[in-house]
Amino acid sequence: MKKKENTQTATYYSIDFANNKVVMLTKDEKQNSWESIPADVYTTISFNELLNDIIEFHTIFSDFENLKERLFSLLTREIALFHNTLKELYDIINNSSKYFTRYYTDYIYNFFLKERASIKAVILERSLKSTIESINNEFDKIRNAINYEYYFNLKSNSCIQVLDWDDIKYVIRSHDRNEIYHKADKLFSHLFYDLSSIIHNKKLHICKCKYCKKYFFGSENNDCCGDTSCKSKHLNILKNEKRRKKSKGPYDIHITALNDYLSQQTFQLKAIVQEDMYYVNKLKSRNGEFRNRLKDEIERCRIENIIPGHDQDIFLHKLEAEIYIYRTQIADEWKSNNHSNI
Repeated sequence: MKKKENTQTATYYSIDFANNKVVMLTKDEKQNSWESIPADVYTTISFNELLNDIIEFHTIFSDFENLKERLFSLLTREIALFHNTLKELYDIINNSSKYFTRYYTDYIYNFFLKERASIKAVILERSLKSTIESINNEFDKIRNAINYEYYFNLKSNSCIQVLDWDDIKYVIRSHDRNEIYHKADKLFSHLFYDLSSIIHNKKLHICKCKYCKKYFFGSENNDCCGDTSCKSKHLNILKNEKRRKKSKGPYDIHITALNDYLSQQTFQLKAIVQEDMYYVNKLKSRNGEFRNRLKDEIERCRIENIIPGHDQDIFLHKLEAEIYIYRTQIADEWKSNNHSNI
C-alpha cells in the first residue's frame, strides 16, 4: 500500500444503493482515461464489511496511540531506530485483509515519515514541538473520522453541523455503465457522511449478530446478520422455541408425554432384543394407533372447550399400560424364539 515516489494518487468511491455496497478505486491522478483501468483495481466492499472494518480499526486505535508516544521519543534519535519502530505498522498491514484498516495504517506510516523529515536541526526545539502538535492534530482527525457511532447510530446525540466541501464527481456512462464516482477526502469523511445519510433514511441501526459476532446494519434489536449459516441457526432456534412453546400448551402436554413414553419404550426394547429391527418395528407399527387415540380424545376436549385434565391423565396412563404390555409381549416373543434356537 505504500505509495510510489513522484506518483500522485487519489481514491474514488461509488455507492451502489441497490446492492448495499461501495466500490473503491485508487488511481494515478495523471491517468485521465477511466476506460483503461483494469477491473482488478476496483475494490468492492459491502456496507456491513465497511462497518466491521471501521469498528475493528476503532477498537485497535489505542495501539496506534501507544506507538505514537513511543515514536515521539525517537523523533530526534537515529533514523534507523525510528524506522525500525515505525515498521511495526506494516505488521498490521500485512496481517489484515480489511481495506480501511490497511489504508489508515499506511496513511499513518507515511504521515510519520513526512513529519520526521520536516524536523530542522537548526531550530530543533521549536521544530520538534511543531511536529508533535501536527501529529497529535492528525490523530485527532483520524479518531473523529472513524467514529462509527457518530455516523451510523440513530440514537447518538450530536450538535447540528452544516458542512460545505467541494465534491468532485466523475460520471461514467457507456452502453453498460452509468456510475457516479466521488473523489474521497484523505480520511474518507465524505464517504461516511454519504453512507450515514443512506443508513438513516432506511432507518437502519448498528446490530451485532449473536451467531458470528459480526456487526451489521439492520432493523432495531435484530440479532441475526442474514448470512446463510447464521440464518440457518436462527431459523432452527425459532423452530425449536415454537416447538417448546407448543409442547407446554394445555392441549399438547399429554401428546408430548405419550411421544416421550413411546421413545422410552422403543429404546428399552432395542436393548432387550439386541437391535433386532424386526421386533423394534413391530412395536413401532402400533405407534400411530396409540397417538391417534390420544389425539382424538384431546381434539374432543378442544371442540367442547374443555381444558385437558384429570380424565385425560387417566386416559394417558391406560395407553401407557397398553404400550408396556405390548412391549413386554414382543420382548417375551424374542426371548422365546432366541431360546429355542440355542
